[in-house]
Amino acid sequence: MDESLRHQRDTALREIETLIERGCQIRGAGSVDATRAWQRDCAAAVNQLSGGSKAHWLARAYSEAFLVRSANGGVVVEAEAGEIVDRILDVLSQGVASLSRMDDVTAASSGAPPRPRRFEFVRNAELRPVLERAFDDSRDAFERGEFALALVLSCSVMESLLTVGATVYVFGAPYTHGLGVHDIHMNQGDPPGQFQHLDGIWQDGGTVIEQPNGQLAAFLNKFETQSLSTDANGLPI
Repeated sequence: MDESLRHQRDTALREIETLIERGCQIRGAGSVDATRAWQRDCAAAVNQLSGGSKAHWLARAYSEAFLVRSANGGVVVEAEAGEIVDRILDVLSQGVASLSRMDDVTAASSGAPPRPRRFEFVRNAELRPVLERAFDDSRDAFERGEFALALVLSCSVMESLLTVGATVYVFGAPYTHGLGVHDIHMNQGDPPGQFQHLDGIWQDGGTVIEQPNGQLAAFLNKFETQSLSTDANGLPI
């Protein structure tokens, strides 16, 4: 392992170990504000270590730490704060173990193929105004009570295209188990909370439909809470 990589590894280890120490202290104190601040710092560290990838195992493990389920498999809406802290501490410990096992890493060849193209709702100068207009029109129709029009503007367009579509391309993140793709929507601009640590740029999802005449149509959507104004890390401004 070269010195630069070793330094990055050691810095990351110190950061995670500090977070683990803080978590253990918070676990006993039970301060809500301190717990929230610690969770935000944990989310930022996980996002950095996972390279901003929602498909990375560490990012997945961190998200799953909040999904506490009851004995019958149902989602527990209100979970004990201490249990959440314990689950996050376990994820951080997994991160420490993974970093500690790092071997020499071969630098990527300069002749490696370019990274695949990805959607970017915020920074694509041609795509953004179209999306903003579609989102605004759909919202206005819904607020006026014209629910059928709102549905057409936001959803039914894709359905009508699919009836004559030749090929469908789905951009998203694969499930860790089994087949399927999810996160086929905007993946940045989330407010503080469970999903913000997954935010990043150039990782938005979407669906592209190739029609028989060769034309392409795209169905792109976002959650109402997500902002179209984000910084270099995909966080809302």
